[in-house]
Amino acid sequence: QHVGRVAASNSALGHLFEGGLASIESASRHAHSAAFADLTDDQKVQVLRAVEAESPEFFSMLVRHSYAGYYSNPRVTELMGLEARPPQPLGFDLEPFDSSTVEHIKERGKVWRDA
Repeated sequence: QHVGRVAASNSALGHLFEGGLASIESASRHAHSAAFADLTDDQKVQVLRAVEAESPEFFSMLVRHSYAGYYSNPRVTELMGLEARPPQPLGFDLEPFDSSTVEHIKERGKVWRDA
């Protein structure tokens, strides 16, 4: 679901995923004469490794968004014992900012030119 939502919200990713998923199915039928869903786990790994080698950009994005979807799923975070909430304000306490730590930088003055 997450990968589908990402693909639907970004046309470039949508095209990348559409072509990549088609290449998974094509590689599956070529190597094993079967749909990817019907392969054994070992056969699926073999097909995915071949697609990863042929389409590293697609595969990287597929893995990235699959992880993002998995680890942002409320049920998964609950099973991991994590609270599904932003880290602040209930997260780490931050030390008050001490501006004296950057005085030497402020003393240098302007080090850029106006554009």
